[in-house]
Amino acid sequence: MNKQNRYGFSFLAAILGLTVIMTAQTSCLYSWDNVSPHRQMNEYAWSVFLTKYVFGPGEKSRFRASPFSTAKLHCDSMVEENVIRACNVKTMSYDLDIPDWIKHGGFSADVPNYDMSIRHFYDPTESGAKAALTDTIVTEPNGAETLFGLIPGLSLTDAEKAILFSGINARDWALSNPENPFCWQRGLEYYRNAIERDDLKAEERTKFLANAFKSLGETMHLLADMTCPAHVRNDNHLSYKNWGDADPIERSVGFAVTESAWKNGPWHGMIPRSVQLAGVKVDQLFQNVAAFTNRSFLSDDTIYSRSAPIVAPYNSKKNYSSPQLTDLDSNSEPGVYKTKISLVDAETGTSDKGNAEIRLARATSWYDWLGSGFQGKHRSYEVPDCYAQQQANLLIPLAVYANAELINSFFPTMNLSATITDLPPDRADMRKIHVDAKLVHDNSQDLAWHYQQPLLFSGEGRLVRKVENGKEEQLPLTFKKGVCAQDVYVNPKDELRVEVETGGRIFTPTNPTNPPEESKTGELKITMTKESKNRSGGGIGQTGQVSETLIFRVEPSNPAAANGFPPRNAMFKWTIANKRSMENDMTGANIEHDESGAPFIKRTYTYPTGGLHGMLVTRIKVQVDMVEPARSKKTSTEELFVIGDDWLKNASH
Repeated sequence: MNKQNRYGFSFLAAILGLTVIMTAQTSCLYSWDNVSPHRQMNEYAWSVFLTKYVFGPGEKSRFRASPFSTAKLHCDSMVEENVIRACNVKTMSYDLDIPDWIKHGGFSADVPNYDMSIRHFYDPTESGAKAALTDTIVTEPNGAETLFGLIPGLSLTDAEKAILFSGINARDWALSNPENPFCWQRGLEYYRNAIERDDLKAEERTKFLANAFKSLGETMHLLADMTCPAHVRNDNHLSYKNWGDADPIERSVGFAVTESAWKNGPWHGMIPRSVQLAGVKVDQLFQNVAAFTNRSFLSDDTIYSRSAPIVAPYNSKKNYSSPQLTDLDSNSEPGVYKTKISLVDAETGTSDKGNAEIRLARATSWYDWLGSGFQGKHRSYEVPDCYAQQQANLLIPLAVYANAELINSFFPTMNLSATITDLPPDRADMRKIHVDAKLVHDNSQDLAWHYQQPLLFSGEGRLVRKVENGKEEQLPLTFKKGVCAQDVYVNPKDELRVEVETGGRIFTPTNPTNPPEESKTGELKITMTKESKNRSGGGIGQTGQVSETLIFRVEPSNPAAANGFPPRNAMFKWTIANKRSMENDMTGANIEHDESGAPFIKRTYTYPTGGLHGMLVTRIKVQVDMVEPARSKKTSTEELFVIGDDWLKNASH
């Protein structure tokens, strides 16, 4: 920055009553305004995320079995009643859903403004402290220190200097700086606590979730700052109500321009070809966006050209190699410097969408300075407000699409599987079931969670019962480290499903928990073996009888394709009838299970024999009805014929 008061109106300090930075009534170093544009861009990014990743086709459907909860999350948050007054900070309580907490983070990232805004600058051509804002304190020729070259005569304390010379750049502050309670890494920690800790009360779990989504929103704010040229080119833009070094974007891009750029702008649905957004880690996403903005756009104080027209940066800081006026198109409109940026479809990242022709800067005249009210010294080149508004037509969509990728990185890939198995009933009026469920985090697919331990949910799930009148009731299920194994009593005719609501999402099983009949495969068959036989009488020409103990089993008709059918511990109703006399009808019987769990029934049956060579024919009909699970009913009937002592089977289903 120049070693002089660049603006020539030291009376501003007296007007504002400014003495120290902590109480300075400066409107700050906003890029996109946090009152409207940042909140808007966070809201638009959430909509893009839903469209692309939640409701999108094919591989983009990892959220389909886990829709987002609409529940309100209660938590406190710091706000500034009037953002012009840096110390007017207080804590307020909010009840917001997920998108509104993300939207709120777009605002709260600048609170408290006197401290936070200094840390929202990142020069992608540098690293560490050199990448932070250094365009801050100027030492005047007389040795006096001046804040941003605007407020003279300050006597700064060590604490105040520590803020201005913190060496914290926006990327580090956004991602992992330990002083930032709402950085990206802390947001992931809040999210993990909300999912894994089983010692939390409901309101405590809710606060962790709210802070997780607020952290996501604040990180999105800082990523959007990487699309503001001044914030990636070490160019402070302190101002008060547009007096001073106001940035053209801050000055001219408000709610209406932001909305127009997103909804009706000429490059809506497009992103620069040279910027990779999808499939990159979060730190690289910051780098990609910041580097593009830095090399493609100019800020008011960093216009530079090494050859005709030779121009030095207005703030006397770094000479950025790109863009330079000498490399831009100034032939089509004399005095106007333009660039062309190749565009692609934002959805695919590949489909060509032509070029965006954008005005970056223009030459000025003494008349322009006169019209500005003699603010500062005369500039030879500038970025006027109308150019900033045109640039916003490309930069705002870039911020939105980049933040949609950030949201997608934040949410882990988790899948719920569940099986419901019927147990032998021990209450006449109730169905007893066993629920086996697992909520598994597949972090191999996650950019943010890939190198961290998988999430293990501990908390309460629910068994949802759809009762006869169509209403739904819920029974609690207990999960510990991602697993639930629990016996539950339900009504015999209830339709059931398992759900887990955690992490702001409602997980439903990727496999059916209580499948309808048509989803079952296989048919039943009945087999019979003899266990013992007693015979009396029945010689040639005489009648007699045979008493045999028969074992009837239920098996799948095609074991190779049974796919677990019939289910273990299914309930059956048996009917065994003598088709000749019907006097031995039996409905129901004592059912046993073999070592494999297959059901069988053992009956001793007496039938007559006799006649010529014992050729009297007797028929027995065995019918089995699988009545549980209720939605998997099957019926199988076998007719068994006896000719003398031999059994034949004539099956009918």
